[in-house]
Amino acid sequence: MNIAPSSFLASVHSSSELVAEILPPTSSRQRAPFVIEAKSAWSAGHVFPTPEGTAATKQKSWDSVRTVSTAQHLLDTAANDAERAQLLAVFTKEPVRG
Repeated sequence: MNIAPSSFLASVHSSSELVAEILPPTSSRQRAPFVIEAKSAWSAGHVFPTPEGTAATKQKSWDSVRTVSTAQHLLDTAANDAERAQLLAVFTKEPVRG
């Protein structure tokens, strides 16, 4: 999973107000370079909506969608029950006792 688009998009959203204050009004209305490309790379392989508002300023908001999508894909394509059980154990936040 490539985290570069998530990092870049969170950074763009968190700094947008400051950029608007620094740049002249005509410049601040333009999108940061590569935003469209980063959103395209981020959304490849899933249909989840992009984070909005305050959530868009946090990289975790962008990463968690991709992480959930990747985890679900791995579970869906597991070769057998044993592989699926191993994946579920890895995804579990609680320690597994047995």
